[in-house]
Amino acid sequence: MAPVGAARAGSRPPARRIRPYNGYIAVLHTPPVYELMLRDEAIHITLHIGLMVTGTVMWWPLLSPVPELPRLPYAGQVLYLFLMLVPMAAVSAPITLASSVIYPWYLEGPHPFGIAPLTDQVWGGLLMWVGGGTYFMAVFSAIFFRWARREAHEAPPVASDSRVPCLT
Repeated sequence: MAPVGAARAGSRPPARRIRPYNGYIAVLHTPPVYELMLRDEAIHITLHIGLMVTGTVMWWPLLSPVPELPRLPYAGQVLYLFLMLVPMAAVSAPITLASSVIYPWYLEGPHPFGIAPLTDQVWGGLLMWVGGGTYFMAVFSAIFFRWARREAHEAPPVASDSRVPCLT
């Protein structure tokens, strides 16, 4: 079944779609799951396929091509993206701010460029936190300005009275 057909068959209200992706990201970054993913290639591939599926579901309220499951209105899209920042920070902040290495995998073997495992973890957390947040805010801004432009074009023209003198 094509992705559009699958979406039509399993449609749910858009507000519920934010949870699977964020929950999946949180579970993937728990130390036992993360360690298992790094040590077993089949699980690694399976969990990354899960990221693609939940990511598609997560973006659906913003990009839906089907009328049965329409995009959120602009105000909803802006709120949806803003709310996506909270769970991302909840996952990435503890990784970034940890005082010790969370994932034992990174204590094994050499690191590229001689980076210490804790430094690697901090940079990875920052990439998720700041990089992901910047991306979401860029999309948020694009949608917000598209919404503002649409509102400006749809606003009724301001009535002008040519009998009122200009004071400038």
